[in-house]
Amino acid sequence: MGKIKFQITILSMLFSVITIAQKGFNMQFTLQPGTSFISGNWMVPGFMAYNDHYKAPKKITLGFVGGFNGGYNFTKNIGLGLGLLYSHQRQSYGNYTYSVTNKTYSRKIRLSYLKIPFKFNFVTNPKKNIAIIFFAGVYYGVLAGYKDVVTINHNNGNYDTYITSGNTIESIPINKNNSNTGITYLTKKIYRNDFGITVGTGIQKKISSNLFLLVSLNYEKGLNDIRNLSSQYLDSHTPYYFEYDVNTEIERKNSMLGVIIGLKKIF
Repeated sequence: MGKIKFQITILSMLFSVITIAQKGFNMQFTLQPGTSFISGNWMVPGFMAYNDHYKAPKKITLGFVGGFNGGYNFTKNIGLGLGLLYSHQRQSYGNYTYSVTNKTYSRKIRLSYLKIPFKFNFVTNPKKNIAIIFFAGVYYGVLAGYKDVVTINHNNGNYDTYITSGNTIESIPINKNNSNTGITYLTKKIYRNDFGITVGTGIQKKISSNLFLLVSLNYEKGLNDIRNLSSQYLDSHTPYYFEYDVNTEIERKNSMLGVIIGLKKIF
């Protein structure tokens, strides 16, 4: 995370230099809490025939986005913007109990991206105390990290946890005495970069002649499958490919819906 924070700091300094040096530029700092979700179903239990899989329920999952945006206004109403944002996205699934084995399955996915949005911006009348704003554009997200945790509760005091992060899958079986030792498998990364569209609308509240408060609703829709289908893990020196799991037949795409709160400085 130190490298990520350094990159964000450097880019924000560059934006500051640009906005000070050129007329028509603006700088925004934004924070976006909201909900994030991944398309497609998680079919459980795994490693069984297709007709033995059942859909686990999804849970409402919170995420957040924060960072900087620099923009240039060609007129008082129309402009373009480029930003650098840190996006923390999640998807949690509710407990599902498989009646045949009496095992309960749960899963939590956490994805972090460095996103670069490029947007078209429109404001009705920036001279007014309150103006309507609209934006639409595209983004590219570089995967900064992930953790995928699957827990299997045997409902007898024992449970197994599988943690996938980076290039490893760690298996942690736990018994009633918490004495079992897990196994770590080597793997290729199972998630990858993201890209998609972003659109939103809201209001701009004038604080001073060149400082504004922004509040807007933002929706992001990922356009590509975020999984790396060529990923594999190594068990006893034998590669096993994730394509063999029925879940690989279901596309996974990111989406976010949130409220942007920010400050905009016009130069």
